[in-house]
Amino acid sequence: MRTTLDLDLQNAVQGVIAARQADLERHGAHAVAVAVMDNATGDWLAWEGSGGFFDPAHGGAIDA
Repeated sequence: MRTTLDLDLQNAVQGVIAARQADLERHGAHAVAVAVMDNATGDWLAWEGSGGFFDPAHGGAIDA
């Protein structure tokens, strides 16, 4: 199986989410979803579907 995810970009997306989590929560945003796609190829480059996978009070494992 082949993946089109870019590990460096995936890590960067997760880092941005982690760095801004407290700010997001102050505004009532307890979950976040990010999808990065290459429009030319249709490849998924990064994907984050939940800001708190283990947080059932705010949707947890729901892949937004």
